[in-house]
Amino acid sequence: MAQRIVYVIGNTKNAGKTTVVKHLLKQMKNACIASIGLDGENLDTLSNVPKPSIQIPAGTYVVSCEKFLQGSHFELLELLEDNPLAGAVFLARALVESKVVIAGANTSVISSIQKRKEFDSIIVDGALDRIVHAGFADNAEIAIVIGTSNHSNTVELQKFIERILSSLMIPLAPFQIKKLFENKHTVCGLTSDGKVKDLGSSLLNDLKTIEKYEWIFVPGVITEEIVERLRDIRICLLNPFSFFGIASKFDNIYTMRKLFVRGIYLNFFNRPDLEIRICKTLESFGYKAVDILYVTHRRDNDG
Repeated sequence: MAQRIVYVIGNTKNAGKTTVVKHLLKQMKNACIASIGLDGENLDTLSNVPKPSIQIPAGTYVVSCEKFLQGSHFELLELLEDNPLAGAVFLARALVESKVVIAGANTSVISSIQKRKEFDSIIVDGALDRIVHAGFADNAEIAIVIGTSNHSNTVELQKFIERILSSLMIPLAPFQIKKLFENKHTVCGLTSDGKVKDLGSSLLNDLKTIEKYEWIFVPGVITEEIVERLRDIRICLLNPFSFFGIASKFDNIYTMRKLFVRGIYLNFFNRPDLEIRICKTLESFGYKAVDILYVTHRRDNDG
């Protein structure tokens, strides 16, 4: 049986993702921690700021670059990947309570450790922009951390929340459609007689060519403008987060994979006005916020 996987994403740096990862680690006990990212440097290549380290108890499993795994503190269990950017990426176990930088995993590494029996859960620090391109495991959960930065405002936060939560509402494609498009890596079209044809990505802008297909499979990013032009065609996405727009506006979008919300964490400190407005936005999607960095649950899952 595959382990439970929780991806932790945030809307900004220093939103509190590391705190949430530690919180989940306490809740989930026998877990492995990983982080989607290929750079393996002390500075995050996307933001050019130092990667945070995390304090973990003895016995915790981690996936990280060898350079971050202090030899006397960790037992190296398996070389998972020798990446030209990240270096050697290992599955390791903390022998003593340790502080460690978690970095270097990718989708294939996450898939490989799902087969391990030593732990029951996997917690993945997964920046949204990386998940858009790297994808995620089937039937995984997501913990969303919402905080403020020097440039945050209510409109930006509401757009982030609406995009994420509406994307999570995109329904799964029918089973037979998923079977036809599985293992496809390019834009494909499904004709009325059941034939799948590989298409060039530029054809998404060629409405006359696309109109003859009943379904279009899109493995990469697609915008709201393109979906608007293709309203009469059903669109199947590999990753719901690859849709840039508000998915609730459309009824012709489907996804190959589904994510479920584990919790939403707020980190607004001295901005009660902002917190009230964001809570109202969450409630419009069926979620309610409790307080700063407290998990929120769907109304039908309270308790």
